[in-house]
Amino acid sequence: MEWNRKIEDKLTENWQWMMKTVMLKEIVHVLIEDKVISLDFWMNLKEKQISEQDRNANFFFEVSKFTKERYRMFVEALRKGGHSHLADMLEIKQQDLRVNKTPTALGPKNERIKKENIPKNSKSKPPPEPISKQDRTPSEIKRENSELRNQLTTISSHVGHLHTVTQNIAGSLVSQSKTFVAEKESFVQRIQNIEEHEKYLELQDTNLKQEMVIKHLRSEIVDLKVDLNHQINQLEIKLKDANVKRELKQQETENLLSKITGIKTQMQSLTKDLDLEREEKIKLKTESTKLRKQNSDLQEKIRQQTSKVVSLENDMLQVKSEKESSKSEFKILEKKMSETEKMLKDKKQKNDELSRDIIDAKSKTEEFEQENKKLVNKVSSFEKEIVDLKAKLHKLEADKQRARMKSSVVPTWR
Repeated sequence: MEWNRKIEDKLTENWQWMMKTVMLKEIVHVLIEDKVISLDFWMNLKEKQISEQDRNANFFFEVSKFTKERYRMFVEALRKGGHSHLADMLEIKQQDLRVNKTPTALGPKNERIKKENIPKNSKSKPPPEPISKQDRTPSEIKRENSELRNQLTTISSHVGHLHTVTQNIAGSLVSQSKTFVAEKESFVQRIQNIEEHEKYLELQDTNLKQEMVIKHLRSEIVDLKVDLNHQINQLEIKLKDANVKRELKQQETENLLSKITGIKTQMQSLTKDLDLEREEKIKLKTESTKLRKQNSDLQEKIRQQTSKVVSLENDMLQVKSEKESSKSEFKILEKKMSETEKMLKDKKQKNDELSRDIIDAKSKTEEFEQENKKLVNKVSSFEKEIVDLKAKLHKLEADKQRARMKSSVVPTWR
């Protein structure tokens, strides 16, 4: 239970990082080959109708139940998959499982030394566990002092890394960086105190008190190093969250701009279609005018032909009454009349066809007018949508400005 609780703590501290960077396909094959997870478990998880984030969450929940060996192999799989830094953060080291025990009481002189060596801003930690009463040589004390110096160098490198990270946050985490720099200076001061105390310890009769003080200081340095690493991790998480939020805002703005561009393109296309329809409508009106004129001309010709027919009929009556004997001429006239009637029928048929064409042209003109009204309404709707999108874009710009102003506020750390 204690081991699984440690795994849960590690996974919780780095949860957002894992969910955003780790892709299961990068590590799952290694885990199956090493028999860390079963093939059935992976296939069941893969076939579930859930989102990729939910699938990752289910997988990491299963990781929280791993044994020590399976969890170690999971961390190694992350390292092989290109997530070395995340693997280092998830790795459970021996110092994470260490439990401090209550030591024996120190003498009055060592209490005074301990108070001088512990800075005011350092957190109170439980004293180290009792040590054996074996004598220690000055060379061993110097060796431990060298180890403490190495630990200080490691912590200094972490502080340097922290300083690099804070420069990318645009000043919003400067106060925390100053706190870590102050802790570094505190560590330097403590090392100087340890060196002075080392000289003092060389003059003591017993090495038991010397070793207890050194172990106590070393324990505090280890604890402070753990705290510093934890705070560095938190700063990196905050930095990643800030970058993700900024990228989301930028992506949302780009999507809105892309949508506005698409609407403008649609409007241009609709305007072009409207222009074409107007030109087509003008052409139809011109053709309709021509057809009306042709129809009028045909009506006039029909009237003239009808008048001619009447005149011919009158002539025929006159010819019949006056020249009954001229049958040959009458036949000729009758033939002409027949041809004239045929001509009239042909022209009347053409006139009917022209009338139908005029009716069709009128119907088509009405359809174009209705379609034109629809397009005008559609353009009005697009213009209204553009106004709404511009309002949303203005609001997003205002939110972005407020977020920038908030991020520029430097928090105060006590």
